[in-house]
Amino acid sequence: MSLKIVQPINLSDAALSSSSVPENDYPVWAAATAYIVGQRVIRTQTHRIYERVAAGTTAALPEVDKLNWIDVGPTNRWAMFDQVNSTKTVKAGSIVVEITPAKVVNTVALLNVEAETVLIELIDLVDGLVYSRQIQMLDNGIVTSWWQWCFAPIKRKSMVILTDLPAYGTAKIRLTITNSAGNVTLGTAIVGAQVEFGEGIEMGAKAGIQDFSRKERDQWGNFVLTERNFAKRGVWQMKVLNTQIDGLMDYLSTLRAKPCLWIGAEQYNATVIYGFFKEFDIVIAYANLSECNLEIEGLT
Repeated sequence: MSLKIVQPINLSDAALSSSSVPENDYPVWAAATAYIVGQRVIRTQTHRIYERVAAGTTAALPEVDKLNWIDVGPTNRWAMFDQVNSTKTVKAGSIVVEITPAKVVNTVALLNVEAETVLIELIDLVDGLVYSRQIQMLDNGIVTSWWQWCFAPIKRKSMVILTDLPAYGTAKIRLTITNSAGNVTLGTAIVGAQVEFGEGIEMGAKAGIQDFSRKERDQWGNFVLTERNFAKRGVWQMKVLNTQIDGLMDYLSTLRAKPCLWIGAEQYNATVIYGFFKEFDIVIAYANLSECNLEIEGLT
């Protein structure tokens, strides 16, 4: 299977047709209001939360007035669409979102998910429901004995990747994510069209994480552990047809410092990384094939 690269579409207010998650985290900012230090507001135009750092009243917009306001993150509704996988949209019971890309897409990816079931539907204005996939998030991958089957804690999948959506340029995508036992959380929702290159990543591909937690000893020699975010990373090799070399180089040059979804092998979630390429080189080794080395750094 080829390497798949998905560049997410830029989701505008118009593209987010509907959402069951309200955007009411804090009061909406108002120019005439006197704010105290620590008070938070939202701006529905930027879909961001701002915190006051100096008491008073100012007419300047919070996203512009850096002296009096700091940006503390996205609103709950839009957290799933920012470029940070560790910021999450959270809602009790279910999240239902409808997205109208207004272009042909064939890939939907949900990362950092906590849910029981995920239903992804594609609904066309003329043909109606043209695609429907429901995924049970129960993960038995670590169950290796009857004891674990009976007594081990239930583990659920944290990722959903679908790359087979049919080509409909005017259809809307409906995501229904449910959890009857508590909150649904979603770190990142990606919609886009995949581009394929190469003959597939080779055996020996490296996959791992970079942990940003702090592990420090105190004056008595005890460790003080502070858990923080982590990022996935991968180092892959693959063969590329020589006829694809220039196209691959040109395409990757457009993705500099742009987060994308990199799918090395769909059967291994460890090779699915949302991030950017750190290093890339090609060795023109044979008459028809070249060797490609690619290093991917994930976002936290």
